[in-house]
Parts: sequence; structure tokens; C-alpha cells
Amino acid sequence: MRCAFPSGRALFVCAPLHVFAQLAAFVGCVTEPYIPSLISNAGATQPIRRVVYQSGISTELVNSVAVDNAIIVTWANAEYIDFVDNFVRHMQRLKLTNFLVGAMDTKVLAWLEKQQQPHWNMGTKYAARSTEKPASTWGSKSFLSLGHDKTRLIRDLALTGVDFVVTDIDVVWMRNPFPYFKLFPTADILVSTDQLQNQTISDDLERHICAAPSNIGIIFFRSSRGSRDFTQAWLDAVEKDREVWDQISFNDLKMRGNACAGKLEPSGLMRAFSDRVSFGVLPVTLFGNGHTFFVQRLHERLGDRSLEPYAAHTTFQFGGVPGKRQRLREAGLWLGDPAAYFSHSGGYLTYTPHIPADTDLDKFARRGYPVPEHTLSKLQPYSRLVTLHQQLVNFQLQQLRDALALAWALGRVLIVPPMLCGLDRVTGPQAGRWPGSLLKLPYVCPLDSVLNLQYIASKFNGSLPFREYSLLTNLAFRLAAKEHIRVGVDGAQTSVRGFPVSAGRILHDFVEPHEFSASRPRVKAGSSDKEIANALEQVKGAKLLHFDTLVDTFVGFAERDGLLGFKSALQIDEYFGYTWCCTSRHMGPGGVAKYDLLGAWAHSASWHCRGGDLDCFERFTNLYS
Repeated sequence: MRCAFPSGRALFVCAPLHVFAQLAAFVGCVTEPYIPSLISNAGATQPIRRVVYQSGISTELVNSVAVDNAIIVTWANAEYIDFVDNFVRHMQRLKLTNFLVGAMDTKVLAWLEKQQQPHWNMGTKYAARSTEKPASTWGSKSFLSLGHDKTRLIRDLALTGVDFVVTDIDVVWMRNPFPYFKLFPTADILVSTDQLQNQTISDDLERHICAAPSNIGIIFFRSSRGSRDFTQAWLDAVEKDREVWDQISFNDLKMRGNACAGKLEPSGLMRAFSDRVSFGVLPVTLFGNGHTFFVQRLHERLGDRSLEPYAAHTTFQFGGVPGKRQRLREAGLWLGDPAAYFSHSGGYLTYTPHIPADTDLDKFARRGYPVPEHTLSKLQPYSRLVTLHQQLVNFQLQQLRDALALAWALGRVLIVPPMLCGLDRVTGPQAGRWPGSLLKLPYVCPLDSVLNLQYIASKFNGSLPFREYSLLTNLAFRLAAKEHIRVGVDGAQTSVRGFPVSAGRILHDFVEPHEFSASRPRVKAGSSDKEIANALEQVKGAKLLHFDTLVDTFVGFAERDGLLGFKSALQIDEYFGYTWCCTSRHMGPGGVAKYDLLGAWAHSASWHCRGGDLDCFERFTNLYS
């Protein structure tokens, strides 16, 4: 047996295999056992070199799946097992076979073996034996441990002699990226970025490697001496400090040797890591992060043509794993749902959303792009603009609340419409939009910006009790739910308006995705669940009921048992609504605005439930009784 050190030194050991493995792990070297082949017809025996690295990856496995000496590699634990399914389905859609999935626990390993997908048993070297937070929780011990496992894997892959892409499992791939990477044949490393505005609308790289932190959710490494040196230094850094975040170490190494002051090459590449690697930043229009792709939708907005992205990463979101899943569903990029998701036996219900007629949307627009960011001051505690935003969102959430109640009463599942937000949601003080972004206000915001999806999912075994708005344009849904009925509402009194033109294609596709049936029943505003059910008796078998409005439409349950049944089934409480963040006093009173799904809180300057208020159940009961 042979033990190879990263420096190239070698140690030959004659010992039983289990003893050799323990020694290799102790001294930190790479084991290289030789497995003899079958004897050929000529009688000669040729050894096959099979190198197994610390991460569990082997040269034999890598070479078995590589195409044109290149592979895509990801990994996951049980928390993300349905993301593995989504990843594999996207690879199959792209007809890519040169990928590997690392199984970090037995559940993922069993799934991959059953599905016969290319994989290996990655395991975890530093996984916390007990932790209060899951690995998806940013900054938790398990989160940091997974980062260290990732860094070790990347170092090992750099030793195999193939070009490779490492991708987080919450990245979705929409195009084969390898033709793009071939545009930069001298690049050692190409990496995605947390940058929130583009510097190009073409295939060019972003214009500076230090304009924003690199995001290691997508990295391309060419098989080169520079990549090997960089990945070894990266592993050394995280091994030295088990509390360090691997992404911080990556960025520190990138900037080593005053690289940020370097010159940009015509190709868009720069020298980095003390002039030892050729480094480039992938364009945010083609390799989107969670803000540029899902919030700003830069690939749809820029230039006279729609850019076709290669990948999107579900960063910059607020709902944990359920929030990531919901964003992919809203974007039509989630392929892991079973057929039953699109064919609920009781059918579906949805509605056209409205906002108050007197909402001055121009006040929001004056803080959105293209207004220069440097001319805007941070929003102040108890700002009237924040209150206006809160009222705008609450008005829509209370329609959603009524829709949830009515859908439950009719035995249907709610399809949540798009939501209009006046202000962006940020993790600290802001002036209306995430600093550095090109977000136009108001905008159609992801649902995780206004609902606490992680909390809601915890009440429903990880699922959500509703469907996403893009379901209506999903082919699987349209095939399963062919009869669509539009329901008119008579007598609504509240003065409302529709979404602005800026909502564009998203709202149009939601309201008019297909032809409705000629039958168009009508209900009276101010009706109970029983009255609405009676009015719709003739169309109760329709797969989709689309209400023209739910403002003033549903006012309560005819019987108290209905209310109590709804509360028990949906478990709605004050924590369903999320918070907007943040004014200049983000850690104190007036720093955040609480969204109110229940609708019984006064929209005063306090924005919070005072101790003297009715408890949540009493306020909930008062809504419909």
C-alpha cells in the first residue's frame, strides 16, 4: 500500500488494510491502494490504479462518469433529499450524465442506490453529534461542519486531474454550463457572486473579482497547478480553525497578495491568490443568486432580449429549506413533486389579488431603481413609508387568510396569488431596496418575504398547506385540472385596484393562464361559507374555482364548528406573518414591521401586539363570528 502526501512525498507501508487506513487518517495522507485487474488472454497482469481520497471520492469513480474530462459534483444530507431528486431531474432534462452526488448520510445513500444515480458515500468528518440547529441554519455547528467537508472534497477533486464544477444542492441548473466555461480556457477558477447588480448583459464575466464577496455555491475549477495549490491552502485554513466559515476563507485566499488592486485582463479574468491563479466572477444574469434571479429577475429585465440563465442559487431568502423550495416552485424550477400535488381530489381555489385603491405606489417607486442609491437616506423608525408598505402587504395577507378559510370550507386547496411589496426585505438597515441592487419598486415579492414559511412548514410535517401561483402554468396541473370556473362577486364595497403594470407577466399568467369555462356563477359579497357553497353547487365538481376578488367576499362561517375546525386544520396564529426589516434602528423599537394575517391589529405606530390586546385565539375567533 502507498500513502501519498499532498506535497508529493510518498510512504510505502506493508500492513493489514484496516491498520493502514488508521495510519493514513492519523497522518493526513491520501491512500492509494492498487487493485489488480483480471489476467488478460496474453497472460499479462496490469494493475489498475484506484486512488481513494479522504472525502471518499476515488479517481476510478470520477473517471467513470467524466465527459470530456469534466464533471459536476454536489452533495446532500437527509434534510435536502428532495433537492437531490430535483437536481437529478434537471441533469436528466439537460441530458447530462457526468455528475456525482455525495451521500452525507444513510438516507441519501439509500435513495441514490435505489434510483441508480452516480454517487459515493461521502459521510462527514466533523458533523456535530448533537446540535440544536439543523445544517441549513446559517452559522450553526453543523453548517460549518458541512462547509469543512465540502472544502476537503474540493481539494480531493483537484487532485483527480479532471475539470469540475462544485455546486450546492440548492442550485438549479437550466443549461449545460461547460460550453460557457470553455469560453475562458486560461481560467483556473470561475465562481458565482453575491453581487446584486450586473456589470455586463453579455456572456462576459463580471468586471472585478472584489466588487462583492464570491459565493462558493457554484465554482468551476480547471485541472491546473493553480487550482491544486488554492484548494490545498483553502483546506489548510478551515482545518486550522474549525469555527471559520469556508466562504470567508475562500474570499480571504482570493484577495491574498493585494489581488484586488490587480489589472483586469481582456478576457475579464484577474490574477488572484498572490498571482498563483487566474480568477473570474460568473455573471449574475447567467448564474443568478437569490436576489438577482428571484427578486430582481435581471435575466428578464435587461436589454432588448431575455437572457437565458445557466443556474440559479436560492440565497438571499428568509424561509429556510421550505423557503428555498417555494422559490423554486414559484419560478417553475421544482421538478420533485408527485402527481398528487397537481390533482387534489377536492380541487383548487384561487383569486385575483387587489390592493387599496388609494395606495400611492409612486412613494415606493421613488426609492427603487433607477433612483441613485446615494441620494436615499435610511428609513427611520415609525416611518410613514414603512407603515404604508405594511398596510399594503397586510391588505393582501387578509385576502389570503379569507381564501385559506374558504378553500378549507369548500374542501379545496388554495393557490396563493402573487404578492406585491412596496419595499424590499433586507437583513439590516435599508433605504428601500437591498444596498447595491437594481430593484424597481414596487415589485412582486417571493412569498418567504411576507410569510414565515419555515414556521408554517413545521406545523405540516415540512409541507405547506397551499400551492404556489406558478402552478397554474405548470403543464402537469393543466393536464390534471382541465375544468376552470371563474366566479364573479356582486356588491363588494371596498374601493380596490389591481396590481400595477409593472407586475407584468407574472400577474397576467396567473389571472389569464388559460380559457375559463363559459359557465360563470356569481356570489354575493358578505357571504358565509354555506352561502358561497350553495351558490356554487352546480360547479362544485370543477377542478379550479377562480374568484374575481375576495375583498369583502367571505365574512365568516355559518356555524362555530366550522370556525373551530378551520383553526384546528390550518393552525393559523400570529406567527404565520413575517416581519419587514429594517429601519435605521433595526435592533430596537420601530426597527421592524410585523405583518398581520389575522387582521385584528390596529395599524398604528407601534406595529406590535401590546400586552393588553386580546390573545391571538380570541382575535382570530372574532374575525368570523
